[in-house]
Amino acid sequence: MTTVFDYSGTLSLDAVAFSQPDYLTGELYRSGLADFGLAEPDAFWDRIVNPTWEEGSRGAVGYRHLLVREISAGWSEDKKKASLAALERAAAMFVAQYLSFSRIHPAWRPLLTFLYAQPSVAIVVATDHYAEATAAIQHQFESLQMQACPLTAAAGSDRGIYIANSADLGCRTDQEDFWRRLQRVMGAGISGKVLLIDDFGGNETPGDHYGRQEKVALRRRQTEELLALVFCGRAEVLPFFLSGAGDRGKEAQLLIDAITIRIRDAVAGFVPVQKNGSLS
Repeated sequence: MTTVFDYSGTLSLDAVAFSQPDYLTGELYRSGLADFGLAEPDAFWDRIVNPTWEEGSRGAVGYRHLLVREISAGWSEDKKKASLAALERAAAMFVAQYLSFSRIHPAWRPLLTFLYAQPSVAIVVATDHYAEATAAIQHQFESLQMQACPLTAAAGSDRGIYIANSADLGCRTDQEDFWRRLQRVMGAGISGKVLLIDDFGGNETPGDHYGRQEKVALRRRQTEELLALVFCGRAEVLPFFLSGAGDRGKEAQLLIDAITIRIRDAVAGFVPVQKNGSLS
């Protein structure tokens, strides 16, 4: 069977916390981006993230490059000569801080460790993200003593952790091509039930258009339909929605515990079949 995890807002709760207004403001100043006119969260979302998300989430251009390009748009040649190198450093620092902050939440570790030890279970991270995220996510799993590789470098094995990043694949998780590519690359590695754990953007910061309620609902509906189509009805979605009220950590732990029980039950009931049709 296959377990598919979203990353930001699901495996990584800190990725969302980074974008909270107070913390984000501090990082804009600490990185030096504030010195180039990007000092407020509203400007960050309105000038950088929201207008460039389509491009950034479906191509190799990268978060750092988008920051530099959008901030320096309209600069004179003289200003570019004088300030572009400093802007590049500030953007690189900001992106590095964001990615290092995007840690896998500790509450997921017992489930991930359990799944990683199951020879009949494939683990996939399916994420709409920037190009730089693939290596960062790979590093996060390595810190947990787990080997992960980009889906684009996979060879059809049925073991390990595969990182399916929209920026690498050229399409996002609400598009059929994304799941077809996953199915095609992993081949026999996807057998039995497919379980998707995802917040569909619902846990994102309010300033991020990606997390708007109507978009979250549409994205969930489209993804469920695509999974049913591509995996012939063998897929099940386990939503990871946090209310945002009360203790976020406790709420996340309770939800992760419930998801863990569901997945363990699915693993216990899964009987792998070899290619010749016999039971393994």
